[in-house]
Amino acid sequence: MKRLLVVLLAIPLMAHALERYSRVVYLPLVYKSCETRMDDFSNPLSGWADDYYVWGILYEYAGGEYHIRVPGPPWWVSATNGWTAESYTLSVDVRADGSGTFGLAFGVTENYTDHYSFEIDNAGNYYLWRYFPWRLLASGYSDALQQGTESNRLEVIRQDDLIAVSAYGVALAGVIDNTFMGSLMVGLVASTRQLDQGSLDAYFDNLS
Repeated sequence: MKRLLVVLLAIPLMAHALERYSRVVYLPLVYKSCETRMDDFSNPLSGWADDYYVWGILYEYAGGEYHIRVPGPPWWVSATNGWTAESYTLSVDVRADGSGTFGLAFGVTENYTDHYSFEIDNAGNYYLWRYFPWRLLASGYSDALQQGTESNRLEVIRQDDLIAVSAYGVALAGVIDNTFMGSLMVGLVASTRQLDQGSLDAYFDNLS
C-alpha cells in the first residue's frame, strides 16, 4: 500500500476579508492512496487528521464521529481528506454544542481559499456561502432543521452550475453559480464568526 502524503496547512485570513472575520484555518489535508466515498468516522485511518491541535482548534476522531473544536470568535475552519468530485450529491449528519455555524465545504480549489459552504446553526438558520469573493448566496430559517444539540442531515447537490441544499430531503435553497467548477475537493466546516459567540464543538458522521 502506498504511503500517505499528509499536508498540514494553517493560513491566517487575508486582510480583504469581511470585517466580521479575522481568522481562518484551512487544515489538514490528507491525500489517501485509495479513496472511499463514504465515511462513518469509525476508522481513525480513514484519512482525516486525528488529535491535531493548533491555535486552540482541535481536529480528532471521537467515538465514531469526527470532531472539530473551534475557539471563541472569530474563526472559520475547514477540513478535507482530499475527496474530489465534479457533479455529485454530498451529505453528512452533523450536530454541535456551542455558538457558531457548521456544515459542508465543497468546490474547494487547490489554493484552499476558494470554495462554497453550506452551514447551519443551532437555531434553525441556514447559510449558503461563496468564499473569495465573500458572498452570501442564500440564507433563511427552516422548520426542517432540528434545533439545539440535535443532529441534522444536510445535503448538497452540485450539477454543473446548479447548487441545491436541503435538510432531511426538504429543499432549502437553490442557486446558479459557476465561479468554482470542475473536479474540486469537498470537506467539513465549522465557524464562530460573530463577535458575541463563544466556542463551538461540531461533530460529523456518515459523510457520503
